[in-house]
Amino acid sequence: PLLGRCLGIGRTGQIADVAHLAAQLAQCRGQAGHAQRVGAHGAAQAAGADVVVANHALLLIDAKIRAATEGIAGVLPKVDALICDEGHRIAEVATETLGEELTETRYGRLQRGLERLTTKHQAVKGDADREGEAEKWMARVEVGATPYAELFRTIKQRLEEARETQQLLADERTLAQPVLDAVAKLTFAMRAGVSAQESSEHQQLGAPEWLDGAERERWVRLARQFDTFATALQTVSDPSNPDEWCRYAEIENGRGDRARLLLQCKPIDVSEYLNRALWRAYPTVVLTSATLADADGFGHLKNQIGLNDEAFDIAELIVGSPFDYQRNSLLYVPDDLPLPVNQPGPEQERYFTALADRMSSLLRASGGRAFCLFTSARALRKVLPIVAESLPRHWRIMSQIAADGYQATTRRVVIDEFKDAARLDSQPPVLFGLKTYFEGVDLQGRALELVIADKVPFPTAGDPLFRAKCDKIDRAKGEGASFSELVLPEATTSLKQAVGRLVRTKTDRGVCAVLDARLAQRSYGRKIVRALPPMRRSQRMGDVVAMFKGGR
Repeated sequence: PLLGRCLGIGRTGQIADVAHLAAQLAQCRGQAGHAQRVGAHGAAQAAGADVVVANHALLLIDAKIRAATEGIAGVLPKVDALICDEGHRIAEVATETLGEELTETRYGRLQRGLERLTTKHQAVKGDADREGEAEKWMARVEVGATPYAELFRTIKQRLEEARETQQLLADERTLAQPVLDAVAKLTFAMRAGVSAQESSEHQQLGAPEWLDGAERERWVRLARQFDTFATALQTVSDPSNPDEWCRYAEIENGRGDRARLLLQCKPIDVSEYLNRALWRAYPTVVLTSATLADADGFGHLKNQIGLNDEAFDIAELIVGSPFDYQRNSLLYVPDDLPLPVNQPGPEQERYFTALADRMSSLLRASGGRAFCLFTSARALRKVLPIVAESLPRHWRIMSQIAADGYQATTRRVVIDEFKDAARLDSQPPVLFGLKTYFEGVDLQGRALELVIADKVPFPTAGDPLFRAKCDKIDRAKGEGASFSELVLPEATTSLKQAVGRLVRTKTDRGVCAVLDARLAQRSYGRKIVRALPPMRRSQRMGDVVAMFKGGR
């Protein structure tokens, strides 16, 4: 909220206001005067500052706006240097920013926006002529509502029949075209047949005569929002560029009443865009993060974000840690556990049982104060009840998601529980969490002394976007090239983030356990380990016990 208020974005300063501003400005190509007016205020507020602080999303929104308006508008001022912390996330944020997303309710929200300015407007009630005109406006927008609902119903039925939560989209243009036609006719009417280039701020297009000045501005914005919606629908439904865009449907929040269907279209490769929109736009750029490099250096990062040594003067530096990892931490990687099993069945159940037994032993050795991190919700739900049954009843056991008698615990509550120093020994906390806890958590001292990862966090093979990225690499460089160029570096970065939860200060002590025998048995596993902080390493449970006894 503070950032939003500083930039003068909306009355509340919420990120929704930033998103709305971005949506407005994205429609400004060819309308220089309008774009300058919309973007100038926020940028002007920050222009006099010596330092401007923004997050990745706002940085990429600014880049997107400048690209859409040929550089005439933006939400951030021009600066001499860009310092980008947590730089390993830039490609991910760019993918989200450049992508399109449609929900079942998006058309309905636009419909209600028109309704508030027509049939539900106070000046319309009781006036027969105005009521008739208002009903005509609603009839125009309702033409698109039924085919939009049918589009989602058809795609949802496909997912249900395939028993999948994610699925690549087919050519959906036939289903989308009636909606696009309805929106085109509606926005033409809203502009009274006048093109956007011919319109001006004072020529309020097709706005009803009962709207006042501010409401007429809302009318113009609503027309642009319909345009934005149509662009998104066109992009999501059209299969014309399979090498550039990944189009897929996914059900969010599982199944049941809370589940919702999303239609996604995301760029497969953002490197050229970042090269053009970010790195060439700033005289000096500094990227920093504890996980920028993998075992082979910065090569993977530079490929992902469009930095090449021929075009840029790049200085690389890997700085040693100030922490005494050898003395204060231990990396436990057992080689006697069964290998991870992804397919449900008896073999997977035996794997989960072995995993739970080892986690229980580790937790008893540490006395709690631990994160047990999982790469899948299924694994968490299977292992949690087995482990919990073996632990003292007075321990504070929390789960990120609902699981067998445990309610989902919010991140704020988890952090507060771990920071409750008075109960660290009498009622030690233990969290069972997913990959969102791999980063962004800073628990120092005795609050967190054990971090367990169930296995190497390889990207989900079923993720359509990640599969599309792998396919593109394999087509260009040969079958299997994606493993070394994308899969392994991504897994290494993710595991480094998880391991990084343990040692946060010079005096922190503890054990990080990765319960994946592939780290010990596979050549790529040893490569991953080399990229992790230089902790003492062991495959013996006895060393874990000794580590905790020595720290007490």
